[in-house]
Amino acid sequence: MVLTKLGILGSFFLVQMKLSGYLPVYLPLYLYPLIVAIGMASYLGINFLQLRRINQIPLAAALKNHE
Repeated sequence: MVLTKLGILGSFFLVQMKLSGYLPVYLPLYLYPLIVAIGMASYLGINFLQLRRINQIPLAAALKNHE
């Protein structure tokens, strides 16, 4: 068990030494507006659902509970 753990840690260390630390990521330009659009659509959808749920609570009941 100890030898296995030592072997795994040793091999992990050797692999890490060979990496330069920089992994290039290529994203096509059309993905940037798509990411922004998906983020905005998610926000608006969640905001709509939360506001609809909050508006179902009567104002008198909301103001009565100060907990």
